[in-house]
Amino acid sequence: MTVLKFRSLFLLVVALFIILMSPVTEGSNFGVRISLGALWIILVGVGGSFIASTRRWWKFFGIAILGALIAFTFQGLYPESPIAKVAGITAVALINFLTLIVILRFSLLNATAYPIDRVLAAICGYLILGKLWTAFYGIALVCDPDAIIQFSGGAVGAVDLLYFSLVTLSTLGYGDLVAQNDFVRILAALEAVAGVFYSAVLIAALVAELRIQSAKED
Repeated sequence: MTVLKFRSLFLLVVALFIILMSPVTEGSNFGVRISLGALWIILVGVGGSFIASTRRWWKFFGIAILGALIAFTFQGLYPESPIAKVAGITAVALINFLTLIVILRFSLLNATAYPIDRVLAAICGYLILGKLWTAFYGIALVCDPDAIIQFSGGAVGAVDLLYFSLVTLSTLGYGDLVAQNDFVRILAALEAVAGVFYSAVLIAALVAELRIQSAKED
């Protein structure tokens, strides 16, 4: 019964694990990176389905996961193809987008859910939002290798994009990675706005509701 109260805990653990493992696998061969991407898709899809807990969303996630695995297989066969790279990144973005929708519905509309579970889901949504924008930056980098550059020089990798996305989402903006492309600049600005809006509105609303419910119980 306790597990059912915390449906979002699995997804939170998965998101933190994959994000923390990203630097470890950055220098690995192409097969390992593809495997990690496939693992992210499957685990996040399962976590999103668990939160949604309806057959309709299970079908959506099932189709999305199948399509993503096909895209990753295509990318594995043609690792240097820009089309294959975009297909793989788009597949990840689609899973992240579906998961984010499910999280928002669960956090804002599921009044019967355990309050702390809704807060944990909202935290998951924040991390998924960062991963979603990471995919957008990845597509931009495939189209324009100089779209994002490191201030110290050197190639921009997947971990750099994740780092750039998370510091932009949290509006930290250290300046060690710089957007050179106008499209990426707009993307970064929109991510900063989304991060502020998400934190100010969703998290604050959920915490306030949790306090109100706790006061009623007292």
